[in-house]
Amino acid sequence: MKRLGLPALLPPIALLSCLGAEPTGPVSSHASEGAGLEIQIAALSLEGVGDVVWDLEVLNGALEVVWQRRVTSSGYGDSAGSATFVGACDADPAVNRNVVRVWVVGVYADDVPTSSAGAFSAGSTEGAGAVTGTERPFENPTTSGPLTREVTCLADQDVAVHFDVTLMRPASQGFFDIALNFNDLYCSAKLDCCADGAGDGCAPDGSEDIRLLFDETGARARTIVLGFACTAGTAADVVTEIYMDALALDCTAPNGGEDFTADLVLDPAAAATGNQCTAGPDGMTACAPIVAEPGGLDADDYLFQVATFRGAEALP
Repeated sequence: MKRLGLPALLPPIALLSCLGAEPTGPVSSHASEGAGLEIQIAALSLEGVGDVVWDLEVLNGALEVVWQRRVTSSGYGDSAGSATFVGACDADPAVNRNVVRVWVVGVYADDVPTSSAGAFSAGSTEGAGAVTGTERPFENPTTSGPLTREVTCLADQDVAVHFDVTLMRPASQGFFDIALNFNDLYCSAKLDCCADGAGDGCAPDGSEDIRLLFDETGARARTIVLGFACTAGTAADVVTEIYMDALALDCTAPNGGEDFTADLVLDPAAAATGNQCTAGPDGMTACAPIVAEPGGLDADDYLFQVATFRGAEALP
């Protein structure tokens, strides 16, 4: 049995609804006359949805609250997700780099009256933020934090800010169509163990194996390469984020996927780049929690090293 080294890069996940902004009139003592935001939220059309509730907040450059507001699509839009709300921004030159923050509070079967929508609560439906209505299940892109975008607030001028977001609900039919606006998005993935020119499979004697990582003898040994790359384009305001779930391996028997059982789990996502373990007789067992053995196997029988490398390449 040959033990393997596994270098890994990190893969992407995307979210998707729409927000645009232009200013008009002050709402709080932090706001500036003649400087404001018209926040427009356009959510993907969803079957069986009567209302979407949103929390909106604007902070100035000192992270002071300019205003906060809970709005419903039924009260400020088309009852199916879209909404428009006019508020202020802070144009004081010392703090005029404002931040617009948006949370999806919930998706509901029927219109939610303003009196039943609760108060602004940063996306929460607890306490003062409680909403009275029949909730619809959906994937909330703001569970771990709001959607944010910075905008420079200028006195007596309109300034626009835009978000692209998608609200996704479970599908009850076998197939469904969904329209996503990705603009420029390019991704690639690779799983490889053979050197270039090896043909359809590696030679049994190991002569065509990729050999990158060092085993406990100090020699380069057979390495499996799992790589991901993704870019959302070269625009100055675009930041590409790549996320990774733990890598689960079934080492005990071939299967069709339905009877998959994880024998080894590799999770280097939070670790520093480079080699994650110390190659040796018990190197993998000592490499917890990056290497876990939920199936009761000895990871040292299958792996000699795990490495991860991440980075951003400059695009032309």
